[in-house]
Amino acid sequence: MDDYLDSMESPDEALKRSRDLVKLPSKGGFKLTKFISNVPGLLDELEDQSVETVPKVIGASMEESSSHVLGLKWDHTKDTLVVSRSTSCDSSKAVTQRFVLSLVAEVFDPIGLIAPFTVTARLLLKDVWRLHGQSRDKKLPNEMIDRFSSWSSKLPTLALLNIPRCYFSGHFEHLELHVIGDRSQEVYSAVAFLRALVSLPSEIKRTELAYVIGKARGAPMKTLTVPKLELQAALLAARLREETFKALTVPVQTTFMWTDSTTVLQCLNSLDKQPIFVANRVSAILEGTSVDQWHHVASHANPADAGTRGMSSEALQKSSWLHGPQFLRTSDFPFQPNTYVIKNIKLKSHSTEASSSEKTSTLITDVFKMDFSLPFRMFSSYPKLLRILAYCMRLLPRHLAYRSSGEEIVDPEELNDAERKLQLITQSESFPLERQQLAQEKQINKKSRIAVYSPFIGTGGLLRSTGRVKRLAEIDSDLKHPIILD
Repeated sequence: MDDYLDSMESPDEALKRSRDLVKLPSKGGFKLTKFISNVPGLLDELEDQSVETVPKVIGASMEESSSHVLGLKWDHTKDTLVVSRSTSCDSSKAVTQRFVLSLVAEVFDPIGLIAPFTVTARLLLKDVWRLHGQSRDKKLPNEMIDRFSSWSSKLPTLALLNIPRCYFSGHFEHLELHVIGDRSQEVYSAVAFLRALVSLPSEIKRTELAYVIGKARGAPMKTLTVPKLELQAALLAARLREETFKALTVPVQTTFMWTDSTTVLQCLNSLDKQPIFVANRVSAILEGTSVDQWHHVASHANPADAGTRGMSSEALQKSSWLHGPQFLRTSDFPFQPNTYVIKNIKLKSHSTEASSSEKTSTLITDVFKMDFSLPFRMFSSYPKLLRILAYCMRLLPRHLAYRSSGEEIVDPEELNDAERKLQLITQSESFPLERQQLAQEKQINKKSRIAVYSPFIGTGGLLRSTGRVKRLAEIDSDLKHPIILD
């Protein structure tokens, strides 16, 4: 007979359920002798009932203040959950592929609390298999051993990472489910949160977010393009939503699905015939979700980003992966997402359909020539060029938030946006053919000046280089994949 776990709304209801559980199995000769509760005094009342075997009270002493529940450690005193299995490493053993794989598999994390941490070791294994094949009992190269040692040395700190067992701190209303997906070149991930309006004892209501479940999966060994990985992340988010609905016993009023990829949103809103890979993923996504449930989230505000780039246990404790994104901590119920991106996508979709219905003949004489070019020599310095470009970009609707009565640039992110736009313009002028070939998922010409850098189109549409530095887990993504400029 296995353990029975349940949560009740009140101590009286929990006491009644416990007494019923003792009586029912006793009719078949089974005697329940072990009870755990986070409510002080509840177990004392349970001991007073007339049963042959006195229930054993677990958690009465500081040494027994926690127990294992479905692979996680439950602290009954603090009422928190923490990953506890295989949070140490035997440093005396030889570091082979078999040892690394077994240790990663032993870190039991059923709800993805530490997925951004464990995915770092999975990427290490992927690099080993790519470079040295699957020789399970062969000792790893020194470089790989150093990476593994750096990761395994942080395993004990996982015991300090915990989340509340209870989703909310009081009675709640207007329950919402938010599922967010993201991807990188090596990983795609998704994370789910519950959002509700919680009533506090002081008769004040506040918005609370609760972590539900998260997953991070390594991309296949066969390289997939960025749009395909984005669809994989969206599909993972849709499956997480389905798992969450099956597990929850409380009704969810509204569901929000989030992605930072406009490509995914375009695929979901498109009625055109699509490639088999895309069509299959879109079909699977829309089996459990509707197009109206999908919304756009800015890349910098995406909590699933932590699952795609890996994170230390110390940083994970304070990350949005566990605590949720800041933009959801508003007081409006139901949540009112920004629909500007979605409206633009639908508008483009309608205009494309309208133009395709008209039979026209077009001759393109120069596909790659740009009509717009910046006169760089007119500007006395690079910072001045960025500021002027930033002022010009304020005219765009999506940069409305940067507009102000003064001429000063207060938000550094505005200059960052201008610099990214400048890099995009420069690349479009210098490498137009390469950009088009990569956008069409084709191999670039081997005689190209940038072929040796194994270029790919990364975040923001910028050409980036693939190099050996990407195997280092602790460095920034911009250093792993530098931007290619002429």
